[in-house]
Amino acid sequence: VLGAVIARLSGADGLQVGVQTAIQDIPGFRAPRSGDKDEKVDLWLLTPAGRRVLVSAKWSVRADREKQFAGDFETYVSCEERREPFDYVWVTNEFDPARLVANATNVVGNRYLFDAVVHVAADALHVVHELDREQLPKTPGRLKELLDTGRIIGLGDWLEQVSAA
Repeated sequence: VLGAVIARLSGADGLQVGVQTAIQDIPGFRAPRSGDKDEKVDLWLLTPAGRRVLVSAKWSVRADREKQFAGDFETYVSCEERREPFDYVWVTNEFDPARLVANATNVVGNRYLFDAVVHVAADALHVVHELDREQLPKTPGRLKELLDTGRIIGLGDWLEQVSAA
């Protein structure tokens, strides 16, 4: 569904969009090494300027899947053949503040694991976790900070960025 929405964005004429695609079928990536697991990317974008965006779309995240994000990223890096950067984005509807904070601040090497953390209903996070209160516990306070600074953004904001790319 998200791929179809992106393909219909105004300004997305030159944007290439793919869903559930083997990594080697995405421009600039090769197949995993022999014996490695074949990797499919949930969603990918190629902008007219050549920027590649790999998207992990997970409605919610179980604890065991959190480790999968870093493993997927390492696979994507090892399959990258152009020696050019690509963006790695997480789109989610996860409401657990600890999981959101952990994944938005997870660092691999010297960079954030995700270039963008996109929440389907970012405004709802404010309501559900009462983030407009004066005093917030540590994790909700950190979640509010990540939303306020744009480290976690709403789906609408991300779609605007995509259509402008």
